Amino acid sequence: MAHIIYTNGLVQEINPDNKRNFSLEELQRIVHGYIEPIHLPKNRLMIINEEGKLKGLPVNILATREVLSHGFNDVIVGDVLICNSDEVL
Repeated sequence: MAHIIYTNGLVQEINPDNKRNFSLEELQRIVHGYIEPIHLPKNRLMIINEEGKLKGLPVNILATREVLSHGFNDVIVGDVLICNSDEVL
């Protein structure tokens, strides 16, 4: 099951429009721009806005905690999608 982590702390479960995998357009709509995947353990992906920091998007505290817990050393900004890698085209 995929979920969106919003910058306001809200977490929402989401399914792809076609019930199988997210299209590029869906991913861009969720993160409000160009996408950048971050590979997480257990075949999971975090999809973030590639230009989020350049655009000054707000820090996403929950998403940042997630990547820090997996050994990444970065701050995540903007709304993100976390899903299984096979849910992305």
